[in-house]
Amino acid sequence: MTKRPSRFPDPVVDPGPGFELCYECDGSRVCWSCEGAGRHGDERCNSCHGDGKCFVCLAVGRLEEGAKAALDAELKAHEH
Repeated sequence: MTKRPSRFPDPVVDPGPGFELCYECDGSRVCWSCEGAGRHGDERCNSCHGDGKCFVCLAVGRLEEGAKAALDAELKAHEH
């Protein structure tokens, strides 16, 4: 694991009432693929487009409560 970029706030541990940790970054706020670096070697990260932020929560680390359940239900509804 690479060192966490200092430009990001600390990870979210307790999302607070009415919120849940982001299902993509688990509160880390950074892109899962490049770990916040924005790059893979000489190439820009395709997951975050080079900014290093989690593309689901946009580096907030938390989502409104029920966001993952709503996404899961939507995906299930579109299964073939």
